[in-house]
Amino acid sequence: MIVIGFKPSTSMHAKKVAILYSNLLQALGFHVFVLLKAKRKPPLRKDSILIDDANNASIYELLKNDLEKFGLSVKKIEVSSKNGLIEVSFPLVGILSGYGVSLNSLINLSLTLDSLGFYKKIFLTPDTLRENLTKIDILIIPGGDHTEIAAELGEENAKLIYDFVKSGGTLVGICAGSFLQLKPSLSEISPNDDTYILTRNMLGQINAKVFNDSLKNSFVGWSYKVYRDNTVRTYPVMGPVLCNVKKTSSFFLVGLPKKFELWQEGPVVNISDDSEVVVKGAIPKKNKRLGIKIKNGPKLSNFDLLVSKTIEHGKYIFVSAHLEDPRFPVGQVLLANILWNSQKKVVEVNQNSPEKFFEFSPQVVHKKIESSRYLVNSIRNLNKILINMLPYTKSNLPEYIFYDVLDLTSSLRRVGTILKKIIRIDQKIIIEEKRHKKIFESIKRLDSSLRDSNDEFILSLIYKVSNDRSHYMSYSERAISALTLLTSKLEKELSEVLLSFLKEISYLDYEKLKLVMSTFYGGFCLMLPWYDSVPRVKKVNEQSFPGIFSPILSIYGEARALLNMSKLVRNLSVV
Repeated sequence: MIVIGFKPSTSMHAKKVAILYSNLLQALGFHVFVLLKAKRKPPLRKDSILIDDANNASIYELLKNDLEKFGLSVKKIEVSSKNGLIEVSFPLVGILSGYGVSLNSLINLSLTLDSLGFYKKIFLTPDTLRENLTKIDILIIPGGDHTEIAAELGEENAKLIYDFVKSGGTLVGICAGSFLQLKPSLSEISPNDDTYILTRNMLGQINAKVFNDSLKNSFVGWSYKVYRDNTVRTYPVMGPVLCNVKKTSSFFLVGLPKKFELWQEGPVVNISDDSEVVVKGAIPKKNKRLGIKIKNGPKLSNFDLLVSKTIEHGKYIFVSAHLEDPRFPVGQVLLANILWNSQKKVVEVNQNSPEKFFEFSPQVVHKKIESSRYLVNSIRNLNKILINMLPYTKSNLPEYIFYDVLDLTSSLRRVGTILKKIIRIDQKIIIEEKRHKKIFESIKRLDSSLRDSNDEFILSLIYKVSNDRSHYMSYSERAISALTLLTSKLEKELSEVLLSFLKEISYLDYEKLKLVMSTFYGGFCLMLPWYDSVPRVKKVNEQSFPGIFSPILSIYGEARALLNMSKLVRNLSVV
């Protein structure tokens, strides 16, 4: 066994690196364990990560060279028994996308999973849940607007998710996603719409007192207040919160301090059932940015922030803070622990990679890179059109439309940057392929009697990576080409909408804008008209789209994983 130890002074960045390496090794077939108990015997410290190296010396040398420079300790020990060790999961993660999910939260979550090595993820919209829930181990509902997410899901999808958890899956709700897990014991959640209420009643399984303020009717969720004759949405709590560990023995807290900070925008709750409260939250006195009035409610120094509840064979994980926020790496380590602790619901078929080195043609690579450059330019044009549209949406349309367009402009800039990174990564993957081919040919030239077990091991890894590389370059080239056609169509449609704004605002233009936006987000375009006091949900378009963000994030995640594994295999061959 190889032990990666966290020293008291180890930074969160170093712990993220240790998690990344552990996940990459799991992807290559190694088993990873965590020691949760306080002390066993030296050198097994609490919070250690252990990797079953199957007596492969090159793994130890590689980890020692790569990880000790980050302040991590790397040792090799003999373990007579695995009692007390918990094997961690390398789950297939499903992320709910579509309308209602904040694009910036979606991007942050995807990039966080990539940085931690959880590259096995798929993006789901409400219309694709049924076919994909059986394929995943964990479903994450990110931040956004919980009312719009719930309304788009509907009761049928809510039941599918609940059955997924009961059969052994894990549902992780972050910020807005955590609202959907609650069964409030005070008042109702607006809007007073049948679809929303049925969805909430099906998903809400954690009994809690949820505290908030409202205009007319008491409801749980965001606060709506009137400022300068305009109704605007404020947050229950928005800002950094102090987190205090309540259950120190929890697997979720491996490698974490007893006190830390996270960014909070979600519900302020007191759990009132048998759920396990792992972390409590408190508002720093110096930063009380509140949008709520609490009467006889919880002290802001003691609300429940991270909660776990067993639902038959599966789990609900309630997290009101943004674990994916890049400004708080401690939250990202906490998210990794949650994913590692999930029950493995999907049984993977262990397929040996064919003993063949797959090469992709230079023409495919060139076309992929050129298509990516066209897509970058198209996204830049879309961003310009939306920026020009902002003054007109601000002065002529409901405020939530303005903020949706603003969110799109910010997200498009970020996705454009990600596409540029994909181009650079693809170029590095080509270089790595050439290096792998040289290693492959040098080992193949050896007489079979002269090859040792390590040579055969390296060959098997090269076969796997070359197979993954060929698959990635093929499907991503087709996806990028399709996305370029889609964004070109969006450029034309948005330009028409903007021209109509310049002439005269009309209801049809308003409808067309919503239809175009649904193509960005993916899934149905559902609007909740809070500001006309009519509690209804309007389904604008029956047709479903995958959106443009999820495919790009998926390609980027797989590209990063492939490049990291390629480097890891190459380094193993030369250690």
